[in-house]
Amino acid sequence: PLVMNLSFGVGNEQEGKARIDRLADSVLAAHPDVSLTISGGNDGPGLSTIGLPGSADRAITVGATLPSGFLVPGPEGPAPEEVAYFSSRGGEVAKPDLVAPGMAYSSVPRWNAGDEVKQGTSMASPHAAGLVACLVSALAQEQRPIDAARIKRALMVTARPTPGSGYLDEGRGLPALDAAWSWLGSAPGGGEITVAAAAGGDAGWRMLGPGTARSGTLRFALSPDDSAPSGPFRLESDAAWLTPPSSVSLKGGSEVTLRYDATKLAPGVHTGTVLAWSADTLRGPAFRLVATLILPAPANAGSATLRHGTALEEGGVLRSFFLADTARPFVASVATAGLSSRALAFLHEPHGAPYREEAALPAGSGSQAAEYAVDGRDVVAGAYEVDAVALPGRRASVDVTVRQSPVTLHATRSENRVTARVRSVAGAPVTTGVSFRLLGAERTDTVAARGSAPRRIPFVVPSWAKDLVVELAMAPEQWDRITDFGVSVYDTAGRQLSKNPMRYALGRASVPLPEHHGDIPLTLALYPGFADPADSASWTVRASIRTYADSGVALHAAGDTTLRVAPGGRAEVGFDLGSPPWPLPERFAPLGLLVARVGEDRWHREVVLPGAGGGVLP
Repeated sequence: PLVMNLSFGVGNEQEGKARIDRLADSVLAAHPDVSLTISGGNDGPGLSTIGLPGSADRAITVGATLPSGFLVPGPEGPAPEEVAYFSSRGGEVAKPDLVAPGMAYSSVPRWNAGDEVKQGTSMASPHAAGLVACLVSALAQEQRPIDAARIKRALMVTARPTPGSGYLDEGRGLPALDAAWSWLGSAPGGGEITVAAAAGGDAGWRMLGPGTARSGTLRFALSPDDSAPSGPFRLESDAAWLTPPSSVSLKGGSEVTLRYDATKLAPGVHTGTVLAWSADTLRGPAFRLVATLILPAPANAGSATLRHGTALEEGGVLRSFFLADTARPFVASVATAGLSSRALAFLHEPHGAPYREEAALPAGSGSQAAEYAVDGRDVVAGAYEVDAVALPGRRASVDVTVRQSPVTLHATRSENRVTARVRSVAGAPVTTGVSFRLLGAERTDTVAARGSAPRRIPFVVPSWAKDLVVELAMAPEQWDRITDFGVSVYDTAGRQLSKNPMRYALGRASVPLPEHHGDIPLTLALYPGFADPADSASWTVRASIRTYADSGVALHAAGDTTLRVAPGGRAEVGFDLGSPPWPLPERFAPLGLLVARVGEDRWHREVVLPGAGGGVLP
């Protein structure tokens, strides 16, 4: 008997499409008696954050709970066990399958005393593996066949949900070992039915922005194995807006079309589940169809209140979505009511990745509100998710607001001149004061390679640099081949100044620099790891190396910096680069900051100004 656990994972860019998922599923298909549990990831509470290979269909994907014994008791007694805020959630895949305690004790060296308690889905997954091992051992002792898919079904059918959580938060919930063993002894056998959504993954996922039809269909393909029953199956939906056909029969495969109607749904997230029942309900549902609709707030100019005074129960999660535009900065904030009220705030980029700077912030009232000021350079077009989480054992009331710039920001360089351009997206005329200052320098290298051999980029950090930031970007479809991508920075003596993993197809890291340094030759080293060691296809990554000075230098404007922009109109102003404030290392270009002041708001966007070549600014 073999039970395996994998407490490992990285961010999913396209859920259900990763190469390592297919490898894991192929191994489990070839060895139906082998069980594999996988940690779901720690990128919650945002949706669509299940990591790979936790999105593998045949594995048991495990999310984390915070056990009652680790939580501060509330005024009414011990806090109930709840899904951990950090536990990754499903979206394009119907995961996790189960949740288990995401905490464990570990022995530590004496210098690390006080850090004995570890938390994460890496701790939850082995708990589930232990339950599977108990069932496998009992089956082996009774000389009964060991079927990993049947064991997974037993744990899921008999699991119990935690209060206030949905399927994408916890799957079927907390497993119950005794109930699962009883089910294995009483439920009839039968094969498995695999579900695949037409858009990818195994769950329906639809973003309904402004102008998008509020009703439509979601299609699922059903693939039974040779021993699976053919039905007919009665289909039941737990959501009024999600309508399935009354029944379906499988004859070597079939397709089910669900109809949704979001005309009466409020902005936010709505998840529904359709269960397929045979005549023998003891076996549990033959398959599940999970569908999620996202109704984001539009990208309005000015301030929009997404939530006002919304109450949160202990450990509860409040999700809000809003649309953003490329090159258009915004500020999202989460505030609580009352000086003593506290919560946690999280920001997730479109497609689920945690915000590339600091995704998790404490939230209080007034000036202690959590605030995300997103630079125009970093804004990704699409729907952002901002979450508020009540602390364990504590209720909270929260306001969620978003302010978006009424203008988009652009800047280009031509010889010794910088042209700043603003475009109005507001419904009324906008008056803005525009300025531009130099921040430092940046170089961009594109690495195109094959295989997993390390790649190195030598560069020089100038003596005037106070901060160094490295950013890497890879195409999402190439990221699907990756299981690990290490990034390190070394000095000429081989000392490692920084080491970080890329957790998604875009990664950013700050590198500490020695104080009072001179010009420092450094090397950026890239260590790609592939799911398939024989992978010889090409891969490409864009590396941006940014150095920042201690303070910026304002550029002199060549015209009036107060611009009046009609709705939908454009305006521009030029700036002289002037004499160079700093020498630029080879292959670096000036890095500047474009700022547009509108009323009390200051909207900004970092801009690299290529064209200077090496040496110093002209």
